[in-house]
Amino acid sequence: MVSQLYPADPGSSDSMANERQLVIVRLMYFFFFVGNGIFSTFIALYYHEIGLSGPQLGTIFSLGPLIGMVAVPLWGVLSDRLGKVRLLLMVTGFGVIVATFGLSLSREFLFLLPVAAFFAFFSRPIDSLMSGVTLSLLGDRPERYGRQRIWGSIGYIFSSGIGGFLLQFINLAWMFYVQIGAMSVFVLASQLLRPQPVRVSRPVWHGIKHLVQQHEWALFMASIFVLSLANNGMYTFLSPYLKDMGGSESLIGTVWSLGAVAELPILFFGTVLLTRFGPRKLLLFAYAVYAVRWFLYGIMPSAQWALAINLMHGITLGPFLIAGVDYANRLAPPDLKITSQGMVITASALASIVGSPISGYLYDQIGPASLFQIYALIGLLAFLLLWLGSRITGRP
Repeated sequence: MVSQLYPADPGSSDSMANERQLVIVRLMYFFFFVGNGIFSTFIALYYHEIGLSGPQLGTIFSLGPLIGMVAVPLWGVLSDRLGKVRLLLMVTGFGVIVATFGLSLSREFLFLLPVAAFFAFFSRPIDSLMSGVTLSLLGDRPERYGRQRIWGSIGYIFSSGIGGFLLQFINLAWMFYVQIGAMSVFVLASQLLRPQPVRVSRPVWHGIKHLVQQHEWALFMASIFVLSLANNGMYTFLSPYLKDMGGSESLIGTVWSLGAVAELPILFFGTVLLTRFGPRKLLLFAYAVYAVRWFLYGIMPSAQWALAINLMHGITLGPFLIAGVDYANRLAPPDLKITSQGMVITASALASIVGSPISGYLYDQIGPASLFQIYALIGLLAFLLLWLGSRITGRP
């Protein structure tokens, strides 16, 4: 029989223990995204400043997803099969620390490639592992996921906002030290989690085969892949785009932190939104707004416009996160919950492998404005895929 991670009746001592575990998860989300916020916001700019070209940027950002496409489901299967989530989070967190230190020492493209691969192997599974732990702790209350994940957004706002102002006065390389410090706290906090019982009740690959053969799941994955072609490109090339338009490090940091602030109401009220609209309608809404957002980036006359445009981050990533995690959780069998979350990330990683080199080439050849206009068309295609999927499956 497959059991929940920490089954408990409301009001019982076990339920109170679960709530304490959820506090630990919130702490882990906060510090993971403190490091991720400053690192993801400025790493492309750092590579740009040390002399990497557009194609080199595309290559290095596609290598990470290539490794992650294997690593994420691998770590997810290990978690579902072994139940040692505390150990896995400690190992992945420590791996990120070591890899970050290695990146801080590497300035040549050929040296950066293997270190970036090492970084991806340990960093990319963390989000899916955290989602799986969170959903297991929540049990029959998965709609509360947003109120856990919101602490990641708070951490992201804290580091990307403050970091943007600080990094214009000090060397960009300081972002590596922030990442190392934040991940050290993450690793320590992970050891406060209780052990996870083994969840798998059948051979893992049999369950995965059954999952991918579902038409609804296949259409969902296809839409995630297409949307991620543009979404991953935005995260890679928006900061260099703003810099090329004359934006400062403080402006870039403010752009991203304001976007993260805009997530907070959506994540906090995620329970209400999921109950009222359901995950598919929320995803369709997010896809449509993503297309509008990318089009506006493509026609903005100055970098300052991104301050207003990136407020749409809240009504794109916010619904995408809570609805995507909930939808993947609903479609997965009980013994493949963490694996299911990992497969969503794998679809996004595959899109980055395919799309990043192409985006890097187009960035140099047609310019970032035209590139973001293309992203808008890709967003519309993803919307149509998900919408057609709802018609085929007969779901609202």
